[in-house]
Amino acid sequence: MHSVLRMSQKEVNVDPALTGGMVVAKAVGKEVSDTKVLTRLFGPLADEVGANWSEAYRRHNAAKVARKAAKRLGSQLDQPAVVNARVAYRLLQDGSFINDDVMQEYLAGLLAGSRTQAGDDDRASYYVDLVARLPFSQIRLHHAVYAALGTSGASDDYGESTYLQLRTLFAPLPSAAEVLQHPTDIDPVNALGEALTGLAREGLISDFTVAERARFVYQPYGRAADDPVVDNLVMIVPSQVGCMLALWSHGIRDADVGRLPETVECNFDTPGPIFAEWRFKHGGVITGLAKPLI
Repeated sequence: MHSVLRMSQKEVNVDPALTGGMVVAKAVGKEVSDTKVLTRLFGPLADEVGANWSEAYRRHNAAKVARKAAKRLGSQLDQPAVVNARVAYRLLQDGSFINDDVMQEYLAGLLAGSRTQAGDDDRASYYVDLVARLPFSQIRLHHAVYAALGTSGASDDYGESTYLQLRTLFAPLPSAAEVLQHPTDIDPVNALGEALTGLAREGLISDFTVAERARFVYQPYGRAADDPVVDNLVMIVPSQVGCMLALWSHGIRDADVGRLPETVECNFDTPGPIFAEWRFKHGGVITGLAKPLI
């Protein structure tokens, strides 16, 4: 069923591009306990634009995103700021179909991070589209990869491809597959291959390998002589775009990839998925940063 949106030209005289997000936002406001939250997030036009949004499912999902964003903002919610109309419309229109908790946390970070006094920052619209078109298994895998990457410590070099190659991640196949929560009738190797292919297609990782024999993973990247040979591994190389999405998912909007370690202390209502075991490659040597792969 299509949403029915009505607007009074007599009472509201604004750019139509701006009203899209406000129309949807007004409908969502009925589902948020504190109606002032909506005005603080989207601006005064939330009180001027009406809507008839008949799909309770979408209202519920969008309201959850709004509440999560409000919680992230805390006292900053009282500051005069508004989300760009393109971001608001796409987030609440497309994002309202998303009911996965981790994906909603990503959208909440994008919503919270997009607020500015002028409402003219539309950069998050790209990432909203990205999240909205990915299946939840790929978002879960993305979170696990960059949560692990953040533990490798602060650095100003996360924006360099060569540095990220040195942070190549190795994880046991069962640990990586558990993150996905894939259908039980799908082989874990196939499920991981599909999910990693999707992330690579979107530029959220730069390379990957899924192999049942460790030599196919280790050979191109080198292996320390004393490192145990482990079968059933997945290898993942992070990317700059992947780092950026990780920052936005936590409401960090300044594009400083050096702040990635700040995301380790996850500000999600429910912490996102992580690998039970993983390692990183540093300068040709695979170093254990979690449980050893034995």
